[in-house]
Amino acid sequence: MKKVKETLLMLPIWIIAIVLFLIAIPLFIIALPFILLHEKTFNRKYREYLHVLEGKNFFCYNNSKKGFLYIKEEIIPFLPSEVEIIFLNGRKIESKDYEEKFIQRTFHELKNFTKFPQLVKIRNGKAIDISLNNEMFNSLNQGKDKSKIFEKVKVFFELE
Repeated sequence: MKKVKETLLMLPIWIIAIVLFLIAIPLFIIALPFILLHEKTFNRKYREYLHVLEGKNFFCYNNSKKGFLYIKEEIIPFLPSEVEIIFLNGRKIESKDYEEKFIQRTFHELKNFTKFPQLVKIRNGKAIDISLNNEMFNSLNQGKDKSKIFEKVKVFFELE
């Protein structure tokens, strides 16, 4: 008796769910070409934008509590002038110089997006990244020489 009661209570919920699903399928089918067209257009514009950024070098850091002050005081002032600074406030990139939607895509597609700070260079229409996380925290926590950070910067960006 209890099972019958439970089944009868669940029956309207299942009917509503099935009806909503059947309504959603045609709407999805109608919207899909527009979604795909938008994504294709965005990707084309994004690739064009990467060509505009060709040859750029970026040092990217975020607002993590551990390394924020160290980066601001011990790394940024000593970076080569060819390297531009990009700050990520949470997951939002704060930059007035670059188009936000494209620069966001650039950084969200990186391999080491969670291991900041990072170096990013734009070469041949592609964003290439490498993390400085290990070197920075070795210097910060273990007192190792911070020159390893700057050596990696010079090698990665192919500077003198």
